[in-house]
Amino acid sequence: MSRRSVWLTVTVIIAVALVAVVTRQLRVNQSPPVEPPALQSTSDSADSPPPESRQESAPEKPTPTPQTLPSPSPPSVQLPVPFLVQAPLGVWDALHEEACEEASIIMVAVAKKGQKTISAAEGERMIKESVEWQRARGLGVSITLAEVQRVAKEHHNLSSRILENPTVEQLKNELAAGRPVIVPASGRTLGNPYFTPPGPIYHMLVLIGYDETSFITNDPGTKRGAAYRYRPTVLMKSIHDFVPGDIGLGPKRVMVLD
Repeated sequence: MSRRSVWLTVTVIIAVALVAVVTRQLRVNQSPPVEPPALQSTSDSADSPPPESRQESAPEKPTPTPQTLPSPSPPSVQLPVPFLVQAPLGVWDALHEEACEEASIIMVAVAKKGQKTISAAEGERMIKESVEWQRARGLGVSITLAEVQRVAKEHHNLSSRILENPTVEQLKNELAAGRPVIVPASGRTLGNPYFTPPGPIYHMLVLIGYDETSFITNDPGTKRGAAYRYRPTVLMKSIHDFVPGDIGLGPKRVMVLD
């Protein structure tokens, strides 16, 4: 082969090589740039959506503190308070006509000791002792609820509190909690058919329970007073503490035995 032919051959080879190099470079320049992978927060899970698709979560609302609601009163209650008529031996003389306060206190005092019954002889003795104790301290035959509270505390060692303007529900709640209630009342407003007409002007009795229609009482004003029932409207209307002259003007209050 002549030198010219060799030169031409070398030139062609070089040209082809140059074309190949240029073509490859053009392809590289036309490829889309490869973006580096996004950095992933260490707090995100592997399947978390991309940041632009996430919604900001609403701030958590504070959990309300649960409140204890008062339990409703049971439909009926009757406390085991033994009954005592204020004339245990059937003698309705001047002393026993006014002994409703003493009999009421004695009933709850005996109940607090766990005693189930009161005999006539025991009741008579306790009423007379209470009357003598009160006379020695200058208390009259009819005494106010505050004076009843004093007798209960000092003579019978009973703890009590006076509830002003009680409601039916409050009285039921006290009874449902096992606390008997001593009630001063306008006796003639009670309308008890077993009272000797026209009935006592001032009276006192013990609430021992209730049912769906009535308050259950131990009413010492009659020998038929054990578990005697009064309609709530009648009882609530009759509640009056003792005041001289017009019992209907007496404040509405009761005494709860704790």
